[in-house]
Amino acid sequence: MKKNKILVDVSWTGDNFCCSWDDGQDGMVLVTAKTFQKLKDDFSESVRLHIQGCVEDGDVFPDYLVDGEYDIEFNIDDAALIRNV
Repeated sequence: MKKNKILVDVSWTGDNFCCSWDDGQDGMVLVTAKTFQKLKDDFSESVRLHIQGCVEDGDVFPDYLVDGEYDIEFNIDDAALIRNV
């Protein structure tokens, strides 16, 4: 079965990698980090905690998000790509 994807655009802002995700209903996740790997790790954890907290507050999310049945696809822009080499 094909997993759903969370698509995330990664940019370079000042001295950090930056990305965000809007869940379409209850909020957003914004992450910055000095390295691309740290950004990916922090973002993945932040999305999980955001969804968990919203569900605990009574918000309704699609099952695939609640169950963690998704992949995160990071689309890195040229400015960030240069720093990730």
